[in-house]
Amino acid sequence: MSLLQKPEIRVTLIFLLTSSCWIIFSDMLLASISKTVGLDEQTGQTIKGLLYILVISLIIYFGVKKASQKLQNSFEEYKALFDSHPAPMWIFDTDLKFVRVNNAAVLKYGYTADEFLNMHIKDIRPKEEIEKLYRHIENVEPGYTESGIWTHKKKNGEIIKASVATHDVTYNNKKCLLVMAADITDVVQAREQLQASERSLSVIINNTKDLIWSFDTNMKLTAFNEPFAKAVKENIGIKATKGQDICADYESADTTREWIPYYKKALGGESFSTMHTGIAPNGQAYYMEATFNAITNEEGEVTGVVCFSRDVTDKQTQEEKIKQQNTALKEIAFTNSHIVRRPLSNLLGLTDMLSEDSVTDTLHRQVIENIKISALELDEVIREIARKAYAFKEQNG
Repeated sequence: MSLLQKPEIRVTLIFLLTSSCWIIFSDMLLASISKTVGLDEQTGQTIKGLLYILVISLIIYFGVKKASQKLQNSFEEYKALFDSHPAPMWIFDTDLKFVRVNNAAVLKYGYTADEFLNMHIKDIRPKEEIEKLYRHIENVEPGYTESGIWTHKKKNGEIIKASVATHDVTYNNKKCLLVMAADITDVVQAREQLQASERSLSVIINNTKDLIWSFDTNMKLTAFNEPFAKAVKENIGIKATKGQDICADYESADTTREWIPYYKKALGGESFSTMHTGIAPNGQAYYMEATFNAITNEEGEVTGVVCFSRDVTDKQTQEEKIKQQNTALKEIAFTNSHIVRRPLSNLLGLTDMLSEDSVTDTLHRQVIENIKISALELDEVIREIARKAYAFKEQNG
């Protein structure tokens, strides 16, 4: 604002200019009039003084009227701004009574403006928050204050959550407090649901034996579960914390050097699984299945990777066991279909020979001997089948 736009400067300049002009020109004008109408000097000076008072009075009147009109316009603008503000607003005095409310408050809380003006501010609070309200008002600092989230009660009994901000004001010459209350019930409920989901998810991921971790495009650790933290502590000897570089900080781990190409591949947008083997401290072989999944935003840009690592030793062992079982079953089936068949076929042929009328005693004895040999072979085959069957049973409990 320039100096000439300030009311006090403008009034002062107008007064100085008018007074200066009056002093310079009034005597000349008075002398001319006196010669014309024949006024004496004393009468002329009296008229001069009265005219000066009249001019200054008119200037002051129109100046004050203009300033008053401007002030009234400004008041109406602020009043309209308050009344039409989209957020519920009200003003209450030192008696904690409503002295003014806007249209949004009327619509949100269900009370009419007249009902509000006959109410105490505790009337829109549940009973359990009234004492807290009194304590807060006693400690409100002058100026703008963010009072936090409060529980409010509408006329129909509905409970809402409001984010409240206040500012001390003077209204009708009384100290008051201006309040703006934004309904954030949906936000609070969504936040509570999200927190509940996060707690549930945390319980799930921390009670699995799988290792779960994620990192951003800078290879910085962004999240992990307790099994992952335990594995890092046991294998590397450091505490896992968010922000760690999963390559540089975990460089001492053999698996890190092995997995860096997989990390980079996943950051390229691919999702895939790999199998890893090794020897545990107890000398037993182990198998780990790792899954790498790219994390993308709404635009499809990769923002990180989430990894899952699962011990599949039991699964692999079971699969190997099944393979061995299948091999044993195939051997037994082969024995039944081929090895047993040979002595059995011999026996059938020999019995056919015994049924012929031309069998001599010598041939009879040879047939009997061959039957004995084939029977012994069959017995040995059956024993072998029994042995393999017993071994199969032992392997499968």
